[in-house]
Amino acid sequence: MYNINPPSAPVERPHKPKLRKLQIEALNQFIHFGTSFSQTNSTSKNLYNQYKNEQKENYSPKSFDLFDHVVGLLDTLGKTFDFIEFKWYESEFISSKMLNQKDCDYDLRSAPGKYIDALGTLTTHNNMELIIVEASSGQLKENTIHSIEDTLKILKCGMSLLRKEAAHYNDASLSTFMKLKFYGVHVIKSQVTLSEISLDDETHWKCIELRSAKLPTAWSDRVGLVQYMELLATLYVCL
Repeated sequence: MYNINPPSAPVERPHKPKLRKLQIEALNQFIHFGTSFSQTNSTSKNLYNQYKNEQKENYSPKSFDLFDHVVGLLDTLGKTFDFIEFKWYESEFISSKMLNQKDCDYDLRSAPGKYIDALGTLTTHNNMELIIVEASSGQLKENTIHSIEDTLKILKCGMSLLRKEAAHYNDASLSTFMKLKFYGVHVIKSQVTLSEISLDDETHWKCIELRSAKLPTAWSDRVGLVQYMELLATLYVCL
């Protein structure tokens, strides 16, 4: 038997961050998603759609002089963000270990660690881990299990960082803490997705997909460079 759908039937976009249904149901209890795989409520759904529309209009380059930064953006993120230091190739994520130090009797050597493909830390403020980059698949075929694991890793690292910063600044107001953002860049094959994780209210985190663009890997795909540049520009503006 064949399942026939109309042309307007939604189709999942390939090579995007993803979670299984049971995982989404469990996480929806304390995370408000505004992503391609889940929109928890009307607020997060509206934010997700807003950023999708902004991307169509190449919104972020309008926020600063793109041509002054184009060379730096294409060179490396690290050279563009002089206040952020990037560490590449399996860098250890420290925030998770700091949260577990009591359980390990304050011996961080025995605390379980997480290793990140690329890690961006602030050079101007207590070395806060602000950006992580995870690459889940090679160019030929998506490893779906790896994509799901890295989606969960980005969520976990974002929440760990925010909890660690909350412990550092215990006297900060809730409204101030809600302004703190963590960014995840997830690369699946040649699809790059930028997400923002923050506190939504006293009982929920918020994960919003800001941009998603195809990274050009051949000269014939160069038209896609504009969207990828816009994604990098969005990250620049957010920081």
